[in-house]
Amino acid sequence: MSMRVGFLKKHIPTLAMVGLQFIYAVVNLLGKAALSQGMSPLVYLSYRQGIATITLAPLAYVHHGRNANLGMENFWLIFLASFLGVTINQGLSFFGLRLGSASLATAMSNLVPAVTFLFAALLGLEKASLRDTRGLAKVAGTGVCVVGAGCMAFYRGPEVKLGNTYTSREDWYLGCLFLFGSICCWSMWLILQVFISRTSFQPLPWSAWICFFAFLQSSALTLAMETDKSVWRLNSSTQIICCLFTGVLGSGMSNTIQAWCILKQGALFTSMFAPLCTVITTIMSSIFLHEELHLGSLIGATIVMGGLYTVLWGKAVESRTIEQERVEEAVCNGQDLTTGIQRIKMDLNEPLLGEGLDHDIEKN
Repeated sequence: MSMRVGFLKKHIPTLAMVGLQFIYAVVNLLGKAALSQGMSPLVYLSYRQGIATITLAPLAYVHHGRNANLGMENFWLIFLASFLGVTINQGLSFFGLRLGSASLATAMSNLVPAVTFLFAALLGLEKASLRDTRGLAKVAGTGVCVVGAGCMAFYRGPEVKLGNTYTSREDWYLGCLFLFGSICCWSMWLILQVFISRTSFQPLPWSAWICFFAFLQSSALTLAMETDKSVWRLNSSTQIICCLFTGVLGSGMSNTIQAWCILKQGALFTSMFAPLCTVITTIMSSIFLHEELHLGSLIGATIVMGGLYTVLWGKAVESRTIEQERVEEAVCNGQDLTTGIQRIKMDLNEPLLGEGLDHDIEKN
């Protein structure tokens, strides 16, 4: 019995991440279904962030009390984070989801690690040396991901049928453009978190405030762009379920679960589960939403996954090298190796984004 409990305890982060991929897949499917019924992407974004705020705010207050209050030193940082990482990112994603497909949106999300590395390298926060294996792997993996994304966008190929599909007349290329813009915003948001991590603000109230600001921003944007007040009306049970599910689980609880997994195993560990969501969404969208599944999408998604794991492998090699260097430094300085190695491993749970910062641990 104790062995079984120990096994489950050891693999709880893995089980949690697998469960999250199913949640993300359902979020994409429900979002596609609701948007296909004519629901405005901006209205969907507003409802989602509003419900997420209602979900997270009481938890933040109960666990952190007055410490959940937002000080002026964090105001503009949180406001910018919510605008870039949620309002613009998810807004573009929802428009791309409506024009493209759920499987395309999930497959292209695998580009996030590669695009993040590209931006970080341009800003000098990542090493992009071609003289060692780890640098070459990260650069090559990024290039492979770009090739895979291009394949998904510009080569559709013959249709692969998993069920009774229908021919979509939506603008596939414009959808790809929206989704890529969303990926770029999310990547810049991840880089921004390097600087946010230097503050002492707690993650749970921080997430609640981000959802709140995103709700205000998306609502203002909706009022400015949608002149017809009837767009706020939810006309079907699918739209109601979509807003509730994505707000409570998709934006609220999933952020908390993922943050806990990052704390336990690191961002590198959580990133490796992204392709699983692609597989789940592709199969479910073809069967339940009768979306077209083309050979080009399958080939492109496979290439992107290969590039993703190449980048992650390069980061893993880099982390092991840094750990070895720190252990050797500890030996030379005569430090307590047991304590030092434990601290080093805790630091390396979250991969380094830049060596030039005082506090350079990326927190997703």
